[in-house]
Amino acid sequence: MKSSFLLSALLSATLLGGEHTIQTEPFETSLSLDATFIPTQVTVLKIEPEQWSKFTVTELVKHGASVKKGDILLSFESEDYDLALAEARETAKSQKLNLAKAERELRDLELTTPRDLEQKRLGFERKKEALDHFTQTGRELEIETAKDRLDGAKRN
Repeated sequence: MKSSFLLSALLSATLLGGEHTIQTEPFETSLSLDATFIPTQVTVLKIEPEQWSKFTVTELVKHGASVKKGDILLSFESEDYDLALAEARETAKSQKLNLAKAERELRDLELTTPRDLEQKRLGFERKKEALDHFTQTGRELEIETAKDRLDGAKRN
């Protein structure tokens, strides 16, 4: 192509006479084609529902059809899925609230449990001292007091 262009330029220069300057410039040609690229690896799309047993397919691309990036290959009726998704989101929210509540209760228990244990220990020690006092001295005293009351009641 370049040679025929150069030849026609030289020929026209000799016919017209005089001098003519030829400049070299890039010469480009472009060709546009509609083409389909076939992938080297085949990707199999397979749906195996584990939770929902009902899928109503509303749109499906035919086997071997050309698709572009972003095209929908398969669409199905999503009412059941949307309901399940909304339920899962609500469950997640309530579980987050339950977790926050449990964490708050844990912090409260971490503060109150040592105090409660100390109070129970002090109460136990007091009751143990009272029992020891009763078994060592108070029991005999109460027995004597009860006998005296019994004798007094018999006399009356």
